[in-house]
Amino acid sequence: ETIQSYRFLLELRYKNQVALLNSGQPLTNDIDSQHLSSSEQEMVKKAFSHISDIQSKISFDFFGRSL
Repeated sequence: ETIQSYRFLLELRYKNQVALLNSGQPLTNDIDSQHLSSSEQEMVKKAFSHISDIQSKISFDFFGRSL
């Protein structure tokens, strides 16, 4: 699930940068959520939720507490 989340977010970033490049705009890692489909928005929420869970687990494993 972690790898899927990472790959999905990288794919969104790549698509966004290609669109910016094609339109002559400066490249950025910022993605306007208004340009995402509802299913992509839901997947972003799930990916960030999973990342948050992983960060909490790592924090607990290293520091004995959640950040």
